Amino acid sequence: MTLRYLIALSTVFLFIVGCKDKTQQGCTDPAATNYNVLADEDDGSCLYSDSVITLWNNGKAGVWGSNPATGAIVVNSCHSQNYIIFYNPDTLITPADTLIDTTMTPPDTTIIPADTTINGTEYLMAVKDSTGAFKLSLNVINNVDGRPFGNGYLQFDALLPKNSELQTFDVFIHGKNLIPNTNNYCSPLYESGSINVSTAPLDTIFRTITIPLTDFDSRYLQNMNTVFGIKGTLNSGSDTVLILNNIKWLQKLDD
Repeated sequence: MTLRYLIALSTVFLFIVGCKDKTQQGCTDPAATNYNVLADEDDGSCLYSDSVITLWNNGKAGVWGSNPATGAIVVNSCHSQNYIIFYNPDTLITPADTLIDTTMTPPDTTIIPADTTINGTEYLMAVKDSTGAFKLSLNVINNVDGRPFGNGYLQFDALLPKNSELQTFDVFIHGKNLIPNTNNYCSPLYESGSINVSTAPLDTIFRTITIPLTDFDSRYLQNMNTVFGIKGTLNSGSDTVLILNNIKWLQKLDD
């Protein structure tokens, strides 16, 4: 074997080894719309046809995926059972809705719920308890895989109701931290680290808040239950501290 042959063979071997050491990053999930057949290392860029999941909008809880039986989202209010509000409701009562008993003095003008039709948009509200604590979370009834949204965003609309003195609140998603709740309305939850949000940009009309999901410390997306949560403590002002709507997970923001 000549020296020239050995040198050529060594060069080819080193070229092959060098090429194998270089990994091709991209989307490795065949179910994704941007699946890269050449990629051997997932870089979190996978996009899916359902690239936006609405968790709550205008009185309707969303579904994670396409099956309500497995992906339904429920609301847990950990310090108050009261977590739904009608915003600008129409409470006009026509005579047909009202039963007035004129045989009594004074007349009975009591109106029961069946007598009244209320039309309005239904939003979520965070309500504090007697200690000033409030906590509201949206949970999937079965654990889901949130990894396709790993580099995406949590987005929601918020407003401050009148007489709310809330200055900051914490936002969290599913994570590795076990947070026991002493209130009967919430079981212990695994939470990520919290993002503290200032209410300075908020007022009595809705403003959109966008948080990159990569900002949450100790998050755990592989076997996820809590898809959105807020919490805090406030010992002054009205019991209703914050109103929420249009809560979403997005794989990417609109261009």
